[in-house]
Amino acid sequence: MKGMSVKDKNKVLKIILMFFCMSVLIGKGVTVYAEEFQYAYNDVASYGDVTLKVEWNEPELGQPTTFHVSASGGSGLYKFNMEAPSYSNPEENSYESVADPSRGEWTEYTDECDSHDYTFTMTASGIYNFRFHVMDLVSGVTYLRTNTYIQVNDANYPSVNDVINSAVKQCNGKGNNSEYEKALWLHDWLLEQLEYDNSLKWSSSESALTRGLGTCQSYESAYSKLLSAIGIENSEVRDTYDGHTWNAVKLDGEWYQVDCTWDDSNENWYDFDQRHLYFGLTDELMALAHPGHAKIYNDMNYGTCSTNLKNNYFVRSGDAAKWIETYRDRIETKLNSKETKFVVDADNANYPPSISGIQNGIIAYAINQTEWSHDNTKIQLTAIGNATGFEFETTYEEQNNVSITGWQYIGGKWYYYEELGMKHPGVMAKDCVMTIGDSEYLFDANGCMLTGWQKRSEGWYYADSSGRIKKGWQCINEAWYFLQTNGVMAQEWLCLDNTWYYLGTDGAMRTGWQYLGGTWYFLQSNGTMVQNWLYQNGTWYYLGIDGAMKTGWQLVGDTWYFLQSSGAMARNWIYLNGTWYYLGADGAMQIDWQYVGGAWYYLEQDGHMAIGWKKINNVWYYLNGSGQMVTGTHRINGSNYYFNQSGAMAEMELSDLIADALKPVGNTLYVWGGGWNVPDNGSGETALYMGVWPEWEQYFQKNKQNYSYRPGRTAWENGHRESRFWGLDCSGYLGWLVYNSVQNGKDYNGYVGDATKLAKSLAGYGFGTVSTCTPNSKFYPGDIVSISGHCFLSLGQCKDGSVLLLHSTPNGGVQMSGTVNGGSSSQASRLAQSFMQQYYPDWWTYFGKEGRQAVNAKVYLYGTKLTWQNTGAVYDSQGLQWKSADQMVEYIKTIL
Repeated sequence: MKGMSVKDKNKVLKIILMFFCMSVLIGKGVTVYAEEFQYAYNDVASYGDVTLKVEWNEPELGQPTTFHVSASGGSGLYKFNMEAPSYSNPEENSYESVADPSRGEWTEYTDECDSHDYTFTMTASGIYNFRFHVMDLVSGVTYLRTNTYIQVNDANYPSVNDVINSAVKQCNGKGNNSEYEKALWLHDWLLEQLEYDNSLKWSSSESALTRGLGTCQSYESAYSKLLSAIGIENSEVRDTYDGHTWNAVKLDGEWYQVDCTWDDSNENWYDFDQRHLYFGLTDELMALAHPGHAKIYNDMNYGTCSTNLKNNYFVRSGDAAKWIETYRDRIETKLNSKETKFVVDADNANYPPSISGIQNGIIAYAINQTEWSHDNTKIQLTAIGNATGFEFETTYEEQNNVSITGWQYIGGKWYYYEELGMKHPGVMAKDCVMTIGDSEYLFDANGCMLTGWQKRSEGWYYADSSGRIKKGWQCINEAWYFLQTNGVMAQEWLCLDNTWYYLGTDGAMRTGWQYLGGTWYFLQSNGTMVQNWLYQNGTWYYLGIDGAMKTGWQLVGDTWYFLQSSGAMARNWIYLNGTWYYLGADGAMQIDWQYVGGAWYYLEQDGHMAIGWKKINNVWYYLNGSGQMVTGTHRINGSNYYFNQSGAMAEMELSDLIADALKPVGNTLYVWGGGWNVPDNGSGETALYMGVWPEWEQYFQKNKQNYSYRPGRTAWENGHRESRFWGLDCSGYLGWLVYNSVQNGKDYNGYVGDATKLAKSLAGYGFGTVSTCTPNSKFYPGDIVSISGHCFLSLGQCKDGSVLLLHSTPNGGVQMSGTVNGGSSSQASRLAQSFMQQYYPDWWTYFGKEGRQAVNAKVYLYGTKLTWQNTGAVYDSQGLQWKSADQMVEYIKTIL
């Protein structure tokens, strides 16, 4: 600002401040009132007479994209809303809301306004789904929305899957071989990628992995995708009581609870690694942090029961064993005193109960895995940890050398000594499975009869409270198991009577979805594996004859279906490999013409949506960039083309237009309203008739001798509603002509309209260009001219300036006429008289002698003119539009 006056400097500063304020406001999504701006893309939705429109320019990843939302029609009192956008990896068609849709800005509507600007920054390559809403309560519109998909791609902003695959590659490259090592590495990697979003806005794997922010939903979703990508089974645990979510992770065949959100802490308040406190917990310990979980995991339908701490972080790292040492002296003092029950206070009792309770639960587990003894006597030590200490129970091994036989109850346990007559009478059964009577029993290495679950080298057995080994299907602790004929528990896949079951490595019969060997299966409530189609929670899945959930394209019978990466059968539009497909409500891939959302689309035989030119049954159609069939006039690659209301490209010649125009000449009388439904109110049935309406000529023959049109009279016999069928007025004639020229049936809208405005209205359809007639205007064959109260079709101009034309007039109906130059005759009128007399002698007899074919008004050369030239609606391979009137008469004679 050097050299500027103080006054000028103040002006500049005010301008800068103004633009700064505007940028801040727009960035927050405020209502903007500005000049109309041309955007590159738009999407619209309508309900009644209210239309919602959203516009935007080419998005740039990492930069805010502005969405200009506006509405028209209705009351004009609009309120707008933007839903939380959702994201899908490329080619997946599986969308996750990137932000919490139930919070903040996503639930709010604007104040009443005409338009509103929203901004959103896309951060990952893939497809984003945006939904905008408008409410016009006065007009009864409470829910009108657009549904827009935008695909973006930038190598500097990888997709979520690319980020995940990169992390998995790093994990495998670090020498992590076990499931525990992989799950722990991915846990630690994830915690380095993001921070907790205290605004509670971001809630997805997209936000976690590409924005570095997220709520518990982000942590859970991102960790789940990382685990699935590396092949570790996992499930979401949703605690609706505490408003929290985390992951259940299956490691070495057993479920563990992992809460990445609560582990993501930089605090160091306690004497252990707080970033792993919630890695590998049991349900019971996790419920200390999230009390609502107690209601969840105690439900019989809970599917990820976690009861083991073998793969807990502190157990695997050795920290738990170190913690035991701080209590060893106190424990051994109690054992030396032969106490069978005692309590030891915890050193961390001053911690919050949810912290100390979890740590002490882990310590208790480690204590129970440790061997304890005193004076060479083994001691079975059982510890239970709580927030303030540990409760212990002990069992000391007893010595017994008494020679006995049969069942003996010693020290609260049962033993069996072979009886007389047996192979080894008096010998105690040890470490074996023995048949006694009709049943089999298990004994440990000390000879103690075992009950409950017991593991031997050949597998797991289950003995009831009497010690008998169970076989067949058994319900144990609310889970079903199958014990084979030898008593060994079946594991994993089991086929009985041609029906498959999956029992897991723990032998428990599985139900619901199961991820096994990289594939999903579904087991019904009775455990049987589902094959072929499955309908669950409103979604169809296809599991195949082998029960494996299918994804991608699947041919079932003779129909193709697409199953998303989640297995869910896709419906409606899907975007794959740069191409759109449409799947019906039943999921079946559609082909050929399909009417969807108010537009026609063409799907090729392989299902992909056609774009551009398409020839079907020798008819050309054009499908725009969205795949929608176009109608009307369109400029394509620098050329104009016209497509009728069925979408067929017009391939009509000007010669056909002229030939159609001649069909009613000399055999159709003028009837006011002829071709109209009611006066000035739309096309009638006759104007949609392909060819000449039969009653026109019947009426001509009946009334030609006494025909006398009287202005103002609307009917001759039974009122106008019947008389409209008997002939054509001027605009009815030209409306009928245009319809016959550009359409191919009677199921479309007609073109009849006010004669004075007909040229302009036809131009509005894209048929041609309209201009105002002047004394110097040129009139070409095919031009449609509107004047005040009348309209006609030009057949060209004579040297004296008069125009030869076809029209319907009260003076004889549909005929060839010519304009005059002030007198009663002209070159055009003489051509018309000669032509009508020679080729329509019957008409000439009744109407020609009075010279009615001569149009005696110079006003016919003023008004508006529609020219078909260069529109693509009509072709002129014979060059008729450049012929003079007399040349056109000679041409017409050759086609009659």
